[in-house]
Amino acid sequence: MDYRLWGAYSDALSVAAQAVVSALEDMPAPEASFKEFRTWTDLVLATRSRLLSALFALQPFEPFDHACAQRLTGALSDALSDSADALCDGRMVRVPEGLMRADDEWPKGGGIEVDELLKTTFALAEEPVDHYGDFRPTWVFEAYKYDNGRLLQQIAPHLSSLGVPLIPDVLACVAIVGWVSGAPDPVAAAASMSVMLSALIDCDVEVTQQILDHFKGREQTSRQARQRVLAAVTVLDEQKGETQALTVADAYKRLAEGPVRHFGWALRCLRVGSWSSPPTLTPVREALIGLGGFEALIAEQGILVDIRNGEAHENLEWDGHEQVYLVHGRAIEPGSVVSAIRLALGFDRGCEAAMACYRALHVQPTGGLPSVAEGNRMPAWQRAETFFGVNGLRVLTADFNARTASIGLARLHQSDVNPCLQALLCAALLLPKVEVFEVYVGDPASPQIKLPRRALDLTLPVWNLAQATFDMMPFTAFLPANFVARSARETPTAAVRAIAWIAADDALDAYNGAPDLWDETATRTFLDRLGIVELALAQCADLIPDGAGFRHKAVLATVREIKAEVEARAERPLDVRTLETLACLTTVRQYWSAWGPVPRLPNIRDVPVSDRQPDRQPALRGEIGSVHWQTL
Repeated sequence: MDYRLWGAYSDALSVAAQAVVSALEDMPAPEASFKEFRTWTDLVLATRSRLLSALFALQPFEPFDHACAQRLTGALSDALSDSADALCDGRMVRVPEGLMRADDEWPKGGGIEVDELLKTTFALAEEPVDHYGDFRPTWVFEAYKYDNGRLLQQIAPHLSSLGVPLIPDVLACVAIVGWVSGAPDPVAAAASMSVMLSALIDCDVEVTQQILDHFKGREQTSRQARQRVLAAVTVLDEQKGETQALTVADAYKRLAEGPVRHFGWALRCLRVGSWSSPPTLTPVREALIGLGGFEALIAEQGILVDIRNGEAHENLEWDGHEQVYLVHGRAIEPGSVVSAIRLALGFDRGCEAAMACYRALHVQPTGGLPSVAEGNRMPAWQRAETFFGVNGLRVLTADFNARTASIGLARLHQSDVNPCLQALLCAALLLPKVEVFEVYVGDPASPQIKLPRRALDLTLPVWNLAQATFDMMPFTAFLPANFVARSARETPTAAVRAIAWIAADDALDAYNGAPDLWDETATRTFLDRLGIVELALAQCADLIPDGAGFRHKAVLATVREIKAEVEARAERPLDVRTLETLACLTTVRQYWSAWGPVPRLPNIRDVPVSDRQPDRQPALRGEIGSVHWQTL
């Protein structure tokens, strides 16, 4: 936790401990009335509850000292036990020296720098936040490219400290940890998550589902509102005086009317066991105060009705001379509004984390392709964005809320082309309303890759077969999309020649990478590799203009001939030297020499040699024992 926040919460813990001491010392005299003793007992128990709440709220975070916490709770128990004995014995309580000593021992310093919170949590080289300071789960997946096992090992202790089981949706796991630890007030976020998750689990399933459906319908609204709030908060340091004060008030109004009102009412409905649409802010505040406990704290400190109403009805004024807000003559300190914003953001992130956790606990992985219809997953736009990170690509901006989706990447080298096409295929499955996908680096007006949905639809059967067959993607798995992308930069003849060379190259790669003696597995691998090449070329046929496809047809026919020759040879092991004299093999080598080499896409610069990774041949995928590998 940020060391400044740790200090603030440690101070609050110390105040709570001192309140217990003061309450105990204020024990009425033995001759006092029953009513006085009951009032005193209620006060002692209330201060005890505040102390324990403050202590348990800090438990998930460093530098929480478990040994010191045990001494503190032990001393608290001893002090209350002595007070009970004092009541029975008709004497005054002893000074709770043990509690005072345990409070003095509690770590008041510690924590980590505020700009290292998420970097430390996920063991990254930099903070995974955008220019608004918003956590980007996709950047975490980029850093752990193709290595979910190592990622799970990193986040499992954090999930455990938050009391969250290791759920089967890794995106949800990453988001929960990032939202809580990256919130302006992580303690408020963790407490909000705990309270909301417990309420979701304890409530009637039908009511819980109604509430989840309500927030599912608000996904885009919530995303847009949060962006506007964070955009406003980001520029506060560049503003001053009246402009800054009014920006703060507007940001608070959006938070209060959005997540605070909706999540606050959801908590109330979960507690009473029936759902209704959220009313205005004042009834929400009153209902939360009526519930008491954590809900009352959120209402009292996080819902400033006067600020919200004043801003909404144009009755709010900033008095720069007195440095206060005025609503109908009533002065409101700006510090209370800033604190309410901090609390509201933590409440928002914590409640969202709770709902993500609850949904993920009820995920039923299908083991199939990503689907927008798969229930209890994270929002489709977030899943789509994360697939770029999974494929090692840094997404800077992404706009999926349009017919033409736009994705801005930090880089796009030749080695990134196929991973990018794979991410686009996943995004297309999750975003059925998008008609065209554009990927750019730098200038949005000059996309490096532009693909209509039809190109991705034609690529999908090839990719689907490849991912079901092999443990890594052969290059031709994306051939139809590659052809359309390069056709924007090359003549039809050049684009056809390029995909014909890519197909020949993939076929020869399968042959040259095979062992000298082919057993049944090696033969099946080679034939399946050629099967991918064959299907990819067939899927390109409808995209090629008339009169431009003779190279495409030639290499397709040759690949089919090679397949037929190998399938006709029954001996095992098959000596690869017996294939060397095949005319069709010679022909495909001639095509490879005459038509290439070609870049993966003509407009994308290559990676420096030092960045290249050694090639590995695709192998047949083993049988999948569990569909939980499908994590997004």
